[in-house]
Amino acid sequence: MVSRMRRSGGVSVGVTQGKCACAGLVVAVALMGSAACEPSSPQPTPTTTAATSSTSPSSSTEQTSEVADSLPGGFFSMRPGAGALFQHGDIAGLVPQLIEVERHTGFERLIMSFLRIEGTSGSGQIELWVEPVAEARADGSSAPIPMEGDFLLAISMPGTSPRLEGPLPDVATLEDGVIEDVAYTGFEGGGTLYIGLTAAEAEYRLSTASDPYQVVIDVRLPS
Repeated sequence: MVSRMRRSGGVSVGVTQGKCACAGLVVAVALMGSAACEPSSPQPTPTTTAATSSTSPSSSTEQTSEVADSLPGGFFSMRPGAGALFQHGDIAGLVPQLIEVERHTGFERLIMSFLRIEGTSGSGQIELWVEPVAEARADGSSAPIPMEGDFLLAISMPGTSPRLEGPLPDVATLEDGVIEDVAYTGFEGGGTLYIGLTAAEAEYRLSTASDPYQVVIDVRLPS
């Protein structure tokens, strides 16, 4: 499910897109015959390259437990093609409830608030993966999500759970703000927040909280 929030003449707009599930196809073929088979020619041994967890979000605690946190504590910026930055966390069962955009002196603040499913695991902080992307895609179906803005930032949160009650409430971005467009997409095993920014040189600062459960993104243009 995708929740869309963008500025449209000062009026908030919400759009919901459905999920698309794809079934795999398995074909089994049995070869039978009374004559002896010719020996098959040798096949090359496949080579595999291990994926590095420092460049893509991980849904496994084992994969991320040995990865050092790389998310800066202050404001920073990323360029297109840069690898993902990571904040380790083990909190699961976070259901998105609300996204708000506020104006502060010198920056804008986006706050994403969650309720936590009772009995889910984890007691630390919220896991985050942050990276610039060329386009937004729905979790699960990989369907493209139209986004406004000159620069697109993706914040993946493996500890989030799908909203069963429908899309997030509409939220309006600020007129003449740096945050131009916002979309959230969630599926089994996590969710992704996309933020469309008016400039690639924008700087951002990310933090999380557990009372209440929130992801906070401050955004500003360099002075």
